Amino acid sequence: MRRIARCDPARIIPKMEKPRAPITAGAAGIALFFAEVARDARASRRSRTAERACMWLRASEKTHKDPRTAYGFRGLPFSRSFGGLGVFHGRAGVYTVAARVASVRGDVKGFRAAASRFIATWDAASKRKNFPNEIFSGVAGFIHAACDFEAQAVALGIEADDGVRRVGREAHARVYESLARVARRPLPKGLRLGYGHGLIGEVDAILAWNPRPTATVAAVLDQLLAQAVVEDELAAWPAHVGDEPGGWIWPTWCNGMAGHVYLWCRAYEVFLDKRYFTAARLSAQTTAYLLPAHPSVCCGLAGQALALHRYFRLTGDPAYRRHALARARRACAQAITLRKIGLSYFQGLAGIAHLAHMLHTERTPRLPLIDSGE
Repeated sequence: MRRIARCDPARIIPKMEKPRAPITAGAAGIALFFAEVARDARASRRSRTAERACMWLRASEKTHKDPRTAYGFRGLPFSRSFGGLGVFHGRAGVYTVAARVASVRGDVKGFRAAASRFIATWDAASKRKNFPNEIFSGVAGFIHAACDFEAQAVALGIEADDGVRRVGREAHARVYESLARVARRPLPKGLRLGYGHGLIGEVDAILAWNPRPTATVAAVLDQLLAQAVVEDELAAWPAHVGDEPGGWIWPTWCNGMAGHVYLWCRAYEVFLDKRYFTAARLSAQTTAYLLPAHPSVCCGLAGQALALHRYFRLTGDPAYRRHALARARRACAQAITLRKIGLSYFQGLAGIAHLAHMLHTERTPRLPLIDSGE
């Protein structure tokens, strides 16, 4: 945490790899980290920590004048950023974090300004023909963000803007319509299944907005169960339909088993179907068995720690709390020794430091936006 606190965003951001603005890999994720720490701090420290969050937010917004630097990914065409409009990979997330910072500061005017910009970003994104449904770059991310705006409004003692609720309803309807099409036929070859970029994240977002069982969601969950390969009490889903399961992404949160823990835990809580509990158990067991090479939230140990603690919350099994703590300690120890690790939330130090902070302050470890509204 001290390593991040010593950094000056004005100097750091121009040297960061692209994309430099969003929650996943850029300055908004560092602002999110400081906002979360500020929420738990005493009054005097809360003000200083919230100001650091503001510094990173302002720095993130300054990058917007060059969208290719702000939201383009190195080695990929800018079209793969879908205009840089999404929540986790785009500017909608900058405004979601701005609302969190305003909530911590008790700034109703700032919260409403962030909500207005968030709504305008959704309106622009929803008009794009190529805008995907996924969590990281697309529509499903807006569902989680709309839930988060509601939570921050409650914390401020106000009601969320009707426009924010409209965003949530429209995003939910759009993803649900897509799931209805998926439910009517076999999953097509090549369809992405991961949490960050695929179908399981979309289903989880639908259940986060409307935690009631429906036949459409049940049909898609059953199709997902059919994709699993189970052997010796370990499970694997392919990253894409038709692929061989396993490989380097098998342990990850973004496309691997740690992400499946989140979906199947929520699916069981909503449907109370024992098959979904079994899927959650196998996903957690497999996550505990695998050791990724990186300490990050997105692709490594910190993401596993959060997923294992999610399963502990479902079952109360203390073994999984121990697994989660062991992964968190390993992530922290590894992050300290890495010289080239960045500062971002999902791919770097900020997410790992936030996990450590939650455990140190004896807060329940949760993944912001994805898991915090439960």
